[in-house]
Amino acid sequence: MARSILAPLAPIFQILNWVAFAGWAYVFVQLVGKSDETDTELIVLVKGLECICLVEVLRIMLGDLKGNLSLGLFLHGIRMASLFQVFPRLPTGHWTFWWILFAWSLSEVTRYPMYMFPSSSTIRSVRMVAPLLTFPIGCYSEACAAYLVLMQEKEEGAEKHPWWLLVILGTILFVNGVLGPTQAMPALVQKGLPALGLAKEQPKTTKAPKEVKRI
Repeated sequence: MARSILAPLAPIFQILNWVAFAGWAYVFVQLVGKSDETDTELIVLVKGLECICLVEVLRIMLGDLKGNLSLGLFLHGIRMASLFQVFPRLPTGHWTFWWILFAWSLSEVTRYPMYMFPSSSTIRSVRMVAPLLTFPIGCYSEACAAYLVLMQEKEEGAEKHPWWLLVILGTILFVNGVLGPTQAMPALVQKGLPALGLAKEQPKTTKAPKEVKRI
């Protein structure tokens, strides 16, 4: 396998893993503990943590990190859209805000240890199981938040949304309402059930080389 152009930065990426884990753990604790910390303060932190996630998407794109590139682009694209366009338009204290951040933070708290301790089978199993809980919660809550913002222009005296915001909200609703349940969730179940001992892990199949016909 060819050496990645980002290989010399491996120590920095390892530090980022620890920083991101600590940051998401802090967000999770603040949410579960119902801290007095304002939504704005948490959002600023989450925006910074998402920037680290975008670095990981770039690493996947460059072949420096294993992962599903299309899933990463959709997932973190929706997160960034939620952070910058949906959250600022939500009513203060709306329930979707808490549940979205809960799903994000729990997902990341169970993901980063897999990078920090790659040889641990227990940590990997926890990671495979966690999305069975966090994905449905996050997917549903993100869609509800996007729909709420979409419907705000129907209120009396409300301004019409710009076309680009309608595109963003429509994309979130389509991805979370159609692609998420039909494409992403079955793949997550296929990975998670074997970790729970409820199914056998399907072996990876390799295509047999085609037989060369002799003339």
